[in-house]
Amino acid sequence: MHNRDFNGKNQQTGKQGFRKYPTEDEARAHYGTPLNEKEKRREMVIFDLIMDISGSMSKYYEDLVWCFNSILLPGLQGASKTRFSVRLGCQLFSDDIVSPWKGFLSLDEILTNPLKIADLKRTGLGGQTALFRAAVNGIQLTKAVSPILRPKAVPPLCKVFILTDGANNLPPHSPSEVANAIKSFGKPTLFQVAIAYFKTNDGLSEDAFKKMANEAGIGKNRCYFADLTNQKMANNLDLQKKEFRRYFEIFSSDFFLGK
Repeated sequence: MHNRDFNGKNQQTGKQGFRKYPTEDEARAHYGTPLNEKEKRREMVIFDLIMDISGSMSKYYEDLVWCFNSILLPGLQGASKTRFSVRLGCQLFSDDIVSPWKGFLSLDEILTNPLKIADLKRTGLGGQTALFRAAVNGIQLTKAVSPILRPKAVPPLCKVFILTDGANNLPPHSPSEVANAIKSFGKPTLFQVAIAYFKTNDGLSEDAFKKMANEAGIGKNRCYFADLTNQKMANNLDLQKKEFRRYFEIFSSDFFLGK
């Protein structure tokens, strides 16, 4: 049983009225399943994928699911066989933040129940863009799970990848909220945040996107921009979808696998 509350504080020595021990179901929902023996012995990387499922992304839902299941998962699976153990979390956001599975799971667990179109059509998705709230939430979740999964071992490397096609339009409205969450994580050598922007309509220009990312505390070498509205693709949805998949593979391989 875990000896910390959901804020990562020790319940046995704390003096601030911490919560009771979580049940196994509560712990699993927040942190994911316990590590197996192989995971305990190997270097670990914790990934959290935060994806914009607002209304403007709806024409790319099928492509997003395909990219996750056919590009991202196989890439991570290959790396996990030779380089490190992987735990993967996922947050889908629009007006609300919805997790397609509970906590941070092993790739084997996710492969048995991969992402589905139905996950992208849950209540709270398909509306506006709570970008900054979702980013802060994902960063905080990743920060909380790190010492829980590896309490006595070398801390894992944590990577948070944010994918969006629009500007934030729900509270909080300041990108400094994201910057503060990043700063709170501590050692930058153990934590990386990247953001990929797909311009699918009248969204941010590349300059506006980079300005927003900079104010959110995300380094310029971890910002990715793809314009799917240029003259070549403007009236060709099939070509836009093809380019979406191509850019997703480039961005995710660069950040997740360091290629």
